[in-house]
Order: sequence, then structure tokens, then C-alpha cells
Amino acid sequence: MERMKTILKSGVRSINLVAPDSRCSEEFRRRLAESGIRGLKIEQSAIARGDGTWCDLVVFTGRDRDLLLSHLILSHVIMSTALAGRTAREIYDDLASSGIRPIHLKPLMKRHRIGTFYRTREIVAAFASSGLFLPLPSDDGRIRMIPYFYDGDDGKVLVARHLMELGYSIRLEGDVFKATLGTSCLTVGFDIDSINLSHRRGDKVMVHPASPVINFSRIRTYTPEAFLAARRLV
Repeated sequence: MERMKTILKSGVRSINLVAPDSRCSEEFRRRLAESGIRGLKIEQSAIARGDGTWCDLVVFTGRDRDLLLSHLILSHVIMSTALAGRTAREIYDDLASSGIRPIHLKPLMKRHRIGTFYRTREIVAAFASSGLFLPLPSDDGRIRMIPYFYDGDDGKVLVARHLMELGYSIRLEGDVFKATLGTSCLTVGFDIDSINLSHRRGDKVMVHPASPVINFSRIRTYTPEAFLAARRLV
């Protein structure tokens, strides 16, 4: 389990396995319990803790996708907001297509005839707490959510999801991701200039189609394919 070497190296011993339903992360929890690694505290949750003393490790899976979607939209969204089932699914599809772009509530309200801005915010909050989306903090303060179930090809979304799969907590700062795991800190970007402008401590990683890229900034370079295949980044 290569990703566990990175987590243990960071000094973290408390691991929160994040998935919309505990059945999605149960197999990984069992493997951790049987790994023989001592001193681990393992919990399962639909949402991240956002606590630096914990590793929020997102366990992505496509298992029972349609069944889980229906169940979670019903139990977390429809039951709490009284939305019609078709409308709830349409809003889910709309949010899922946003990737990491900011979610604008007023256009969402008008597209789906939700009624009021405050009700729209309530509905988005219900989706955010359902486990179907992973909130992405950003320096501009706008609402961004990464879908748990994703079959698109947006490079930034795929990079963000892979960092979460390795246990990193991420924040979007300008054009780069700030990724932290215990004492480990990464700056992950897509061009040298944006990475250098970030002025962040720790390792720097660039995801770029041409690899290796000649640079004098001690930036580790991955092709998109190599990055997504990597189980350890440091």
C-alpha cells in the first residue's frame, strides 16, 4: 500500500476514510486493519474532517453508482428540501458538470426555477453534505465542489481527485493546488510560472503533457498519465 507510506511519513496516524456510504470504503478499512500497522485510528465518514491531525483519505469507487446516487439524493436532499425527484436529479447533474468551476447560485436558481436564493443555497448545502460532492476551498471564497462520481476528462478535476485519493487535503490558490498531509506540503500546478508565483514551502509538482520539462526551480514534473498512476508523490 504505497499511499500508506506517504501518510505514515507525514506523521499522521488518524485516518478518516471518506466516501458517500461506508460500504464504499469498507474493503479498504478492512485491509488497513489487517495490514499490521500499529497505532492507526481509523474512522469512516461521508465528509472530510478538515483537521490537520487527521488524514482525509477519499476512497473513490464506481461500485453501485446508480443505486447510491438515487439513495443519497432521496435521503439527503429530497427528504430535507422537499424537492421533486426529477428536479433534484437535474440539479445534481448540473452541479456535477461544474467540475471545479465556481457554482453561481442565482443562475442555478433560474435554470431550475427553485424560487429563492436562500432556498438554492439550502439545496446546494444539502448536496455538499450528502457525500456526493467534496467541497474545494479556494482563495477567492467561491463555492466549488468536486463530484465523488466522475467520468469526465477535465485534467484539473482528475488531479484534484487523485490528490484526495492519496490522502491530501487540497485548496485552490490561484492556478495551483496547495496540498497538505500532516507535515507534508505540496504545490501542484500546470505551468512553471504559476507554481513559482505561489511562494509556497515544500515540494513543487508540475503536471504537464511534455515530460521532463527543463526548469531551474527544482520542480518535479509528471505527465498527466504518470501523475494519475503515482501512488507516492514525495
